[in-house]
Amino acid sequence: MKGEGEERRSRHYIDRRLQWWLIGLLLVIQVVVLGGGLLLIHHSLAAAVEAQFYRAHPADTSMRELLLHELFEVVPGLLMVEVMALAAVLWGWQRRVDAVIGPLASILRGDASPEAVAPSHPLLREATRLMEGVRREETTVRQVVGSAVSALDRGDMKAACRVLQEMDSKMLHRREVAPKPLDG
Repeated sequence: MKGEGEERRSRHYIDRRLQWWLIGLLLVIQVVVLGGGLLLIHHSLAAAVEAQFYRAHPADTSMRELLLHELFEVVPGLLMVEVMALAAVLWGWQRRVDAVIGPLASILRGDASPEAVAPSHPLLREATRLMEGVRREETTVRQVVGSAVSALDRGDMKAACRVLQEMDSKMLHRREVAPKPLDG
């Protein structure tokens, strides 16, 4: 339960559609593998029972031994298929994550232009938008500092101070209205 004064996150970095798809895929794999294993056991035991019925002399093996023999043949195969299915799902998940993380790292490093990275994920669109704002702000700061330096070169100390104070007040205002970072 949410306590008093506790804030809820407004952004959720969970792809629910993908998670439901993966859960459904794992469920289908489980049902298919378990059903296939049960069919194998059923057919093997039915054949063993059938062979026992039409014997002239009783066999030395009991039904319990037959069942254990069949289980030891089928269960390792089931486990192997389960592990391979899990590995395939993990591989697919890793590809999906890498498809977002790789371009995100490129955007945040500034290696890629916004046009070079197709923002196919909401996180990539948000990062592209934020980095465009940072680039605009850096350009503005460079221009302001350049005009302050040129004012200093001309010997106009008052103009240089005025330009830098305006920039400082704008930057202070931006820090005051900036969104608070998410707590980890």
